[in-house]
Amino acid sequence: MGFLFKSKEQKFWSWFLKNEERLLNFEQDQDVIFREMHSQLQQVDQDLVFEFGSTLDNGGREFVLSAGGIESTFLVVEALHSAAP
Repeated sequence: MGFLFKSKEQKFWSWFLKNEERLLNFEQDQDVIFREMHSQLQQVDQDLVFEFGSTLDNGGREFVLSAGGIESTFLVVEALHSAAP
């Protein structure tokens, strides 16, 4: 029997997908959801930051990942983006 190993990026996106509805409607419990999001991103890299945009016409929401201007974190952002489903 083989084991399925997930990268930290894959683990983040699995969590993100499981919580997608809550994240889309984060205003209902913003403090809790933002703490959870921050905690999940910290497991990928300590310097990652995020931002949610306003609701889009299609019902979705823009999700922005950032290195917060820290050059050494740029590659982490790119890796996390590349792993997105």
